[in-house]
Amino acid sequence: MGTDSKYYREIITKLERFIRKEHIHIILSGIQLMLVVAVASFTFFTFIEWIANLNSAFRTILLFLFLLLSISALGFLVLLPLFRYFKLFRKETYFEVAKRAGKFFPSLKDNLLNAMQLVTEKTSGNLYSINLVDAAFKNVYRSSKGIKFESAVKFDKARKILPYFVGLMVVSVLLLLIVPGMLSAANRLVNFNKEFVQPPKFIFEVNPGNTEITRGDDILITASVIGEPPKEVFFVLKKEDEADFNHQKINTDSTGRYSLHLSSVRNSFKYFASSEEIKSELFEVTVINRPLIDNLELSIIPPSYSKIPKTIQKDNGNVTALIGSKVEINLSSTKNLTKAFLEFNDSTITELSMIDNIASGFFTVRKDNSYKIKLVDVNDNSNSSPITYIIKALYDSYPVIELLAPNKNLPLGNDNRLTLLARVADDYGFSKLTLKYRLSASRYEPLQTEYSSIEIPLEDLKKEIEVNYIWNLTPLYLAVDDVVTYYLEIFDNDFISGPKSTKTNSYTVR
Repeated sequence: MGTDSKYYREIITKLERFIRKEHIHIILSGIQLMLVVAVASFTFFTFIEWIANLNSAFRTILLFLFLLLSISALGFLVLLPLFRYFKLFRKETYFEVAKRAGKFFPSLKDNLLNAMQLVTEKTSGNLYSINLVDAAFKNVYRSSKGIKFESAVKFDKARKILPYFVGLMVVSVLLLLIVPGMLSAANRLVNFNKEFVQPPKFIFEVNPGNTEITRGDDILITASVIGEPPKEVFFVLKKEDEADFNHQKINTDSTGRYSLHLSSVRNSFKYFASSEEIKSELFEVTVINRPLIDNLELSIIPPSYSKIPKTIQKDNGNVTALIGSKVEINLSSTKNLTKAFLEFNDSTITELSMIDNIASGFFTVRKDNSYKIKLVDVNDNSNSSPITYIIKALYDSYPVIELLAPNKNLPLGNDNRLTLLARVADDYGFSKLTLKYRLSASRYEPLQTEYSSIEIPLEDLKKEIEVNYIWNLTPLYLAVDDVVTYYLEIFDNDFISGPKSTKTNSYTVR
């Protein structure tokens, strides 16, 4: 039989390669078209959901139509060509394939079709000799030996579809991301079996929400509208001892907010904002009895050297005192306490001792500072917004000394005595006055680098005095042209920061 000819089988193999490449082209085009159908239908149905905000039943129908279109496109445009690629469900004959292939190769077309026609007509009852059929296919084989039929398939259709597919994808994604509500509509469409509440025309943003206030405090309740402004807004309140909610109509202020100011609140209450059947969350203001300072007494005890008497302040926590002063605090609270402490601005803490509602303690003034008194009651409630008290530290000044006479270099008298007259002053008194001296020039003795000291007694301890002292230099055994350098140094009595001293100018005696 002619179909047993090896030349016939070679031609069929060439045509089969042509058919397979055609189907690959069809499959690639079909995948793109199927995705176009899926994306376009999903975007279209999402747009319908965005416009109509449908219920679950209608969204189910839309999703079913989307799946039907997508699956149908998948089957017709992708799966069917794939089956035909594997020779399933093929209806066309090799003669029809040869006619398509022959259009691309005119030099082969007639011989190829004539040869294929011999085989086709043989099956319909017209008999040709095997030698004739074999010779025909041999002639076609020789003519097409260097030709690949599948080279005629160029994938032009797939390339033309690709820009439309990419464009549709970009447009669909932009619609979902840019158009307000489209992404939510897509989510509702995917979750077709859920019921979604239509978003309200506006929502309330209410402050302070749930909060606690101290009994007797004022409170400001505000509401801002996000969305389309309503015509009327009500604050709806119910105190803990009332059965029903009370409505209060509120007008906007200059900032566009709705505000309600309540003075001297005594009882806890619940509240929410309402308008056009749209309500905010239900909030609660809880009124608590926070601990308050009922009585405050400060005893300020300056350092003993200052001789300043103790002072007592009532209901005033501000302190102005000399550095080193001890400040004793005694207070009573409106409630029994579990904790009380002083919180300073430099982050230090001073705990107070407690008995029931009484707290006491002390601190020492070291520098300018400030502090708050923090209280915690047995219900773990703390005093809110405690007062900040100021600590002003007073600094002890340096003592002042002036050598009145002699206030220049002098020769030593024959009696080896030098009369010194000095005036000293300090804001809180003195601890000692010293005469410092050394041998600074001599022909016979080694010079002294360290000063020797003589303490001059201070009989009057007033804040400002004059001191008259006769310095006998005889024990120094000075020789001719020996020079002694000297000065006076006064020390105050500040034992907190350490005694501070001041010196006079240095003078010489020869």
